[in-house]
Amino acid sequence: MSLHPWALKYGSYRFSGAELIDFLGKVAQKSPGDGAFSQMAGIRMTLVKQTNALASVEVFDRGQFRAVEPARTYDVALTDFNARGGDGYPDVRRHLDLTKSEIIDAEALKNFYKIHSPIDPNQFVHTGYFKRE
Repeated sequence: MSLHPWALKYGSYRFSGAELIDFLGKVAQKSPGDGAFSQMAGIRMTLVKQTNALASVEVFDRGQFRAVEPARTYDVALTDFNARGGDGYPDVRRHLDLTKSEIIDAEALKNFYKIHSPIDPNQFVHTGYFKRE
């Protein structure tokens, strides 16, 4: 399967809310088309273009979006490539939780299709957005 030819692996990374806001503020600097634009789900954030600062960050939690709380803990799934600073992302390997998958992304997708076929796109509601003002 050549969906992602890089054989990426995923891990679960644990951040405080303050660390998550800092991380997302740096990730938000990436532009679509530069090869490093992040793909997210369950996050809504707004970047003010004039200042390059985040105006708001919310996460989908218990059925609704809620503002990120600086003292709360959040778990984030990232590819090992991005976590180690690939494409100019901040290196966040120190945040690795106990969960790191040894299954590559293409294999995980193949397994998902086996379990969930036929796929009903209506079951997959997009949550979140990244807005630049």
